[in-house]
Amino acid sequence: MNKILKSIIFLSFLAGIANAGTFTQKTYLQTRPFLSNLPMEYTTWHTQVNKDKIGSWGGSFQVTGFFQNSYNEENLGEYFGYYAVNEGKNRNYIIVADGATDSLAVRNIIHNSGNVAGLKPTGKFTLNPTQRTLGIRLDYYHAIKRFFLKISTPIIHVKSGINPYVVGALTTATQGSGSGQTIMDFFKGNYEETTGNDLQDKLLYAKIQGNHLTTGLGDIKIAGGYNIYKHKGHHVKFGVDFTIPTGNDASAEWLFEPITGNGGYWAIGGFIDTKFLLWKKEKGRIELLTAGNIEYLFESSEKRTLGIKDYVTGFATTPLGHYYLTGESGQTTLFPAANILTQDVKIKPQVQLEGLLGLALISDNFTFEFGYNIFYKEKENISLKNAWEDDKYALSRTGYSSAAVFNTTTDSIGGTTGPIQSTNIDLRPAQSPSAVTNKIYCGMGYCFNEWKTPWMLGIGGAYEFHSGNTALEGFEFWLKTALSF
Repeated sequence: MNKILKSIIFLSFLAGIANAGTFTQKTYLQTRPFLSNLPMEYTTWHTQVNKDKIGSWGGSFQVTGFFQNSYNEENLGEYFGYYAVNEGKNRNYIIVADGATDSLAVRNIIHNSGNVAGLKPTGKFTLNPTQRTLGIRLDYYHAIKRFFLKISTPIIHVKSGINPYVVGALTTATQGSGSGQTIMDFFKGNYEETTGNDLQDKLLYAKIQGNHLTTGLGDIKIAGGYNIYKHKGHHVKFGVDFTIPTGNDASAEWLFEPITGNGGYWAIGGFIDTKFLLWKKEKGRIELLTAGNIEYLFESSEKRTLGIKDYVTGFATTPLGHYYLTGESGQTTLFPAANILTQDVKIKPQVQLEGLLGLALISDNFTFEFGYNIFYKEKENISLKNAWEDDKYALSRTGYSSAAVFNTTTDSIGGTTGPIQSTNIDLRPAQSPSAVTNKIYCGMGYCFNEWKTPWMLGIGGAYEFHSGNTALEGFEFWLKTALSF
C-alpha cells in the first residue's frame, strides 16, 4: 500500500508540472488518442481475460460502444485565440474593427487600399471549440498458458470544430466582389476580390467555421506479453505493444479538425497489468487493479499553420498574424498569410503515458468498480520539413494597390524591415504542448460464467478534467459486451 501511495503522489506532482500555465495563439491541438483509454478497456472485461481458463479456445472478444463529449469551450477558445496586450489577458474571441486596439484591424484582412468605408465589414465572435464522438472499440485477447496476445482498434465518428458565435451584429461589405459578405465569410474562406485595385485571394487554411465530421478506423494496437506472477488471485503481467497509425492526418484546412487516431504516428511501448486480491469471502471478493502503458511516438510529417515572430515592432509574436494580408514579390494579388504559412513540418510527439488505479468489488458474477486514470503527453518537437524562401513574401501595408506589383520592402506592413525571413517564422503556434488529464471512472457488469460460451455485459462512465487549456475536458459513457471461447 505504501508503494501505491507513493505512486499517486508522484503522478499528482507530474500533473501539477505539466498543467502549469495556459497557452494562446495556437493553430493545432493534438487530443488524447481514443485507444488510450484503460478504463473503457478494462472495466468488467478484466474478470474474463484474467480467469484461469478464459474459454475452451483461450480467446475473448469485446465490443464497446461509447460516447464522448467535451465541454471546456472557453478555455479552448483562449488556446486558439490571442493575447490582448492592453487588457493583459488571453481572449477567447476575435474582434475585427476599424483600427481599434487589441483587435484585428479590418484593413489588415480585407484589401482596401483607398480606405473606403464600403470595404470595412466588422464585428465580434467568440471561439467555442468542442468535440463529440461516437464510436465502437474492438478488443481481442488470446491466452496460451502464461503468454497472451491482444489486438485493439476503434471505429470512430468524430465531430469537432471552433463553433464561432457572433456577438452583436456583423456589418457587411457594400462594394466589390465581396459585397454583402461579412468578416465570417473571410474566416470561412469565401471572401475574395477579383477586380479593381484591391485584388485578394480566399483564405485556404486555418479557416474558422462550425463542426466538421469524419468517420473512420482509429489506430490499430497489437500487444503481446507474459504473466510473470500468478498465485492465489494475484497476477503481474508485462508486455510490449506496437501502434499502426490508420487514422486520418490533419490537413490544416480548418482549425480544430476531427482526428480519428493519434495524428498518424507509429509508436512502440510497454505495459504492465496487475491484480491483487485484497479480501475474499465465499462468493465475494475485492481486488486492487493497476495498469500502465508508456509509448514512444516516432517522427512523421504533416501540414500545420505557423506564426510570425519578431516582425512587427512591439510584438514578439504578431497576434493572429496568419490571417494578415500578405504579398508576394512581383505579384499584384494579396492573400491571407496562412496560405503560405501552412507548411509541411516534421513532428515528433515523443512520450505518452497512461496509468490506472482501481478497486473491483465482485459478488458472484456481478462486478462493480471505480478508480482513477491519468494520461500524460510530452510536448512535441517540431521543425520545418522544407526551407523557407527568404525575400519572397511580406505582410502588406494597408495602402498597397494592385495597380503596381508588390515590393516586399516598400509595400510591407508598417513597423517592419521588409520581407518575412526564415528567422521570422514561428513554429510554436503549430506545436501541441504537453498535457496531463485526470479521469475518475466507474463501471459495473455481469458475467454469465456458467454458460458453455461465457458472455459478459457491462456499462461504465468517466469524467475527465484538466487544470490548463491544452486538453479536452468532458464526460464519456460506454456499453460493452464480450464473448469468451
